[in-house]
Amino acid sequence: MVRQAATLCFGLIKNHPWFGGNKRTATHLTEIFLYLNGYGLVYELVEIVELVLNVESDVWKTDEIEVWLRDRVSKI
Repeated sequence: MVRQAATLCFGLIKNHPWFGGNKRTATHLTEIFLYLNGYGLVYELVEIVELVLNVESDVWKTDEIEVWLRDRVSKI
């Protein structure tokens, strides 16, 4: 499930499906996806900003997002 969430987040940030708000939408939909599948996500604002900027600047791919999520996700 976490891998799928990482793929969702990466795809929404990199593919720019909307004119604006892609990064915000990606983070919110990732959190909602995890919640609907029984997982909670806990992070600091600065951490999510770093994630988004790393993906946007091609520093992180899906694997790095997955590691980041696994460190912050828990079963609810």
